[in-house]
Amino acid sequence: MLSDHQIIVGILALFFGVLIWDRWRASLVFIGTAVLYIFLGYSDFQTFLSFLSNEQLLTILMLIIVANLIKDNIQLDRLFGRLLGKEPSPGTFLFRMTTGVSLFSSILNNTPIVALLIPYVQEWSRKMEISPSKTLIPLSYAAITGGTLTVIGTSTNLVLNGMLSNSELAELSTFHYLIPGAMVTFGGILFLTFFSGQLLPDRISLMQTIKNNPKEFILETKIPTLSDLVGHTIQDAGLRNLQGGFLTEIIRGTEVITPVSPREVLQANDRLLFAGDTVQLLELIESREDMILPKDSKFNLGKNQQIQEVIIPFNSNLIGKKVKESNFRETYDAAIIGIHRNGETLSGKIGDQVFQPGDFLLLTTGEGFRQRLNTDRNLYFISTHRNRKTEEAPSLFQKLYLPVILGVLLLALFGVLPLLPAVSLILFTLIATGRASLDQIKKNLNLDIAAIIASAFLIGDVLIQSGTTNWIAESLLFPLQDMPLIGVSLCVFLLAMAITNLLTNVAAVSILFPIVYSLTLSFPEDSSFVIFLSLAFGASASFLTPYGYQTNLMISAAGAYRMKDFLKIGVFYSGLYFALFAIYLFLTV
Repeated sequence: MLSDHQIIVGILALFFGVLIWDRWRASLVFIGTAVLYIFLGYSDFQTFLSFLSNEQLLTILMLIIVANLIKDNIQLDRLFGRLLGKEPSPGTFLFRMTTGVSLFSSILNNTPIVALLIPYVQEWSRKMEISPSKTLIPLSYAAITGGTLTVIGTSTNLVLNGMLSNSELAELSTFHYLIPGAMVTFGGILFLTFFSGQLLPDRISLMQTIKNNPKEFILETKIPTLSDLVGHTIQDAGLRNLQGGFLTEIIRGTEVITPVSPREVLQANDRLLFAGDTVQLLELIESREDMILPKDSKFNLGKNQQIQEVIIPFNSNLIGKKVKESNFRETYDAAIIGIHRNGETLSGKIGDQVFQPGDFLLLTTGEGFRQRLNTDRNLYFISTHRNRKTEEAPSLFQKLYLPVILGVLLLALFGVLPLLPAVSLILFTLIATGRASLDQIKKNLNLDIAAIIASAFLIGDVLIQSGTTNWIAESLLFPLQDMPLIGVSLCVFLLAMAITNLLTNVAAVSILFPIVYSLTLSFPEDSSFVIFLSLAFGASASFLTPYGYQTNLMISAAGAYRMKDFLKIGVFYSGLYFALFAIYLFLTV
């Protein structure tokens, strides 16, 4: 007969295995585990509902919303343009870029920062005639490391504080994070500036791949002289709403027509360029007698070609759906040219591919794409060229939002103002000054992270209240109990670092917190904070794999990286990160 401790640990092991298996969304795995504990009587729905309304959870959700709204209003790319100067050398560019990203990531959610700056960094790389694969991993690493500077810089620190609060322990503040965060951040900036160029590959970007090999992504057809399509409009010819793609441009002699109006009249010898699922489009073209495949190609992938890059975030509703079942073409007025996962192009028909977090999509888009994406949270848009509409000059009242936000952020960072009231005040300021709308707030509401955090709270509560954490500490982690404080802290750091690279930072904190909590009971309360700090910094050390942290997934395909690229630079960067944090521990304990 199994004991309660064995059953609870068995479910936890199953939970861990399913997360590694990576076939279901993380939020479903967390919720499923919480429901199973409730079903077996180890908790109840009232407890789960109390965690859903937890102040820390509400704070995290509102911080994510506010960070995205601030990002939309501040125009970080212009600020980085001023920071970097006109023509920096590669070394100067890396130093300024990683410094700026680290500082911004300390007060804003690093995921939207990286999403916004990927095209900007790509463009600077091309100007300096170096491959974007030399600069995009430094962008992600700087964002991750910079997030360790403050309590609000990363979801790792926020989730940990929520668990400390639920356990009625003292929360960690920005003062706890600032010194070790500054050490690992400054050390990381210097490492990336001087050594990343030697450790990172020199690869062609995905957009350049399209330009170099257009036949892999674009299908060209020709209207023969005697075709029945001559004299008919695009709409009448049945070329407006095609399954799997659409018509991007018409080449008529020396004239290039793009975008193509549904009222455009076809002429003999017109060359039509289609984009999307080329296998499916080819089958369609070959089944018709009114179009032919030309013997020679005249691809024109110039400035007017509407090829866009987007990334599927962790909380996207597209995850788990097949492309052909997602209604993607009609929803976004866009056709998928290619899907890249971990820097590799997926084989087979695009329509049969199943969306996964971090997938990098290459799209050819219609006129309605950007407008539809503005209110959608299922894709992160990446664009090298932004066409900013001319806006009316803001009023004095509207200009007040930025100093108010900066002042409130500083008060919150140093503990003068509690986080939830501070974030609420920032959100109210954005709404009152016309910088945020209800649609934007709904778009940035991350229900996945809410489900994960509430479930993590319940799982941790079950482990602690049942005494299972003490049982684990006594049976599996017995050797640690005889170690000094610094030894336990370093072991916790390494264990958290291993889990975060296999799973995610939130999963690492959620799984290890109950066990770490039990370990801290052996030490004085005023010194046990370093163990929790080790958990936070270890769980943020997502440098060895592309799937340990969302920003790594985002730059993985954009830089055409492979797993070995992360391992090659990640081993050295992780080693430096660990060494600097260990120095902090030796100086503190």
